[in-house]
Amino acid sequence: MRESVIVTKLSIKLQGERKHFQVKLPSDITSIVGIEYSVRLMDMYPLLPVEPPREVINPDGTISLILPEDDSAVAIKSKFKANQFVGELRLQSYDHMNWFYAADVFANDANLNLCDVSDLYFRVKEYTHSIPRYEEVMQIPGISTLIQGWYMDALGKQYNQNLRYELGIYVWITTKEAS
Repeated sequence: MRESVIVTKLSIKLQGERKHFQVKLPSDITSIVGIEYSVRLMDMYPLLPVEPPREVINPDGTISLILPEDDSAVAIKSKFKANQFVGELRLQSYDHMNWFYAADVFANDANLNLCDVSDLYFRVKEYTHSIPRYEEVMQIPGISTLIQGWYMDALGKQYNQNLRYELGIYVWITTKEAS
């Protein structure tokens, strides 16, 4: 047996866009052993309106700035934030009736620095502290040579804008070793 990966890229451009796609598998496939995904943003998230700091005159005549309670511009991460939900992904084999893979797609880990004492000496990067990019292990034998896929955007709907990004779908398979 030999393990390999089939890569499919989807380009999302419209808010709420639904994409139907197919993944072509080799004829000597024995099983699907894992699925993973990645998201590459091409547009920045729109900046949500931020309340400006208020100026307060102290009794001694000095001016103090009062920051809003939920100021995302301040580099203090005191609250847990939900990861950015991007969309829904479903995969189905033509041999089986229902979806064999269903996942909510997230862009990255929004809490990279939250309660991370290693940040004092080991600067956080997405590739060191992100959501683990491990394949979801599964064993689906007797698969046909086509997988039907469905993806629906949620990111554009959330911001009510057309945001461009690329979704990568990685299907890990085993094939028969040539003798």
